[in-house]
Amino acid sequence: MEPMSECAFSAGPGGRRAEAGVVLLIAMIILVLMSLAAASVIRSTDTGTLVAGNLAFRQATMYAGDIAINRAVEELQSGAYTARTYYRSAFYFKDAAGKPNFKDAGRIASDAIWESTDVPCIDENGRATNCAADSGNYRIQYVIERQCKSDPVLTDGEDIRSKCTVDPETVALAAADAFAKKSGSTVPPIEAGTLDVYYRVIIRARGPRGGVNFYEAMLAAKAQPGA
Repeated sequence: MEPMSECAFSAGPGGRRAEAGVVLLIAMIILVLMSLAAASVIRSTDTGTLVAGNLAFRQATMYAGDIAINRAVEELQSGAYTARTYYRSAFYFKDAAGKPNFKDAGRIASDAIWESTDVPCIDENGRATNCAADSGNYRIQYVIERQCKSDPVLTDGEDIRSKCTVDPETVALAAADAFAKKSGSTVPPIEAGTLDVYYRVIIRARGPRGGVNFYEAMLAAKAQPGA
């Protein structure tokens, strides 16, 4: 039996070219994968920047809306809000019984109300501006809703209590004051000027890039304007 002969394999020029072709193919595949990974990172970064930018604009409109709250406080303290023609009929949040509905936050005033010239429009610096012109600035509007189911007699404390949502702390203080003034067993009625009624301030803030946001704040102020 003859021994097996050894076979010699030589890597000639043709073999080296084949190996080089395989290496080039693998390198191209790796390059494509790296390009796709880089593109996804860029896309993710771009999306994150857009989200951060949108949140920044929304936050800016919220800060700008503070101007409206300050204006509303001034109007409630002076009684100037009663001169607004929208004020008396601004019960947008009524339930089936005609009472103010505090839960339905989706029923914001219609565009017709906001676009009327009766609703104030100011910029982020508190200066009057034209809300119909979008010049890239902030446009802030607000309406004030007195939380009453109907107009109370502003000189009658009991009528105010029966028709409006009243700050309970002022009711307690007013009742204690009335009790202190009793004559014998007769306790005088609660004085209207001692009661604070709740008012809802609804704010529409519009900013750059067509952003529109709504905010609301609940304030307590005297039932009698300027009292």
